[in-house]
Amino acid sequence: MCSTSRHILTLGDYSLQRELCHRVKTGDHLPIREAAQAMAAGLELPSDGVLIPIPSHIGHATDTLLLCNELSSLCGLPVLDVLRGAQRDSLYLLKTAGTPLPDASFLAMYLTQELPDGLKPLLVDNVIGTGLTMKAALALVPDGIPCTLAVDYSRCTL
Repeated sequence: MCSTSRHILTLGDYSLQRELCHRVKTGDHLPIREAAQAMAAGLELPSDGVLIPIPSHIGHATDTLLLCNELSSLCGLPVLDVLRGAQRDSLYLLKTAGTPLPDASFLAMYLTQELPDGLKPLLVDNVIGTGLTMKAALALVPDGIPCTLAVDYSRCTL
């Protein structure tokens, strides 16, 4: 099980959402729309939330930004694209190659601006696998609420 005391807004276990999570990564509009619709219908998003996309391995948000924009169009929450990181190898490719995962400093994540007061930051990713990326984001946004399609409960430590 994902060892966490933190509340995670998720549709459920990765094993049930695996295909959709992978399709979202392609950046194609249809799976992103499908994912956003499922999240809007299945998650209790706070009305005072702000959607903050998690950056990809290229250092800025890509598919997660598209997901946040689509989710915003459905639920009316604003999007704030303020997280950046180092350009690096994909954690997914490192995992599949059997390479030991680095620590969160490998991501070199930082904020590009201060977060507005009075809004609940929702840190949006398509999946929380090991939890490494989300941990790095939470280090910068300690009151952030993880928001994702799925969690890999067999590997996640958050």
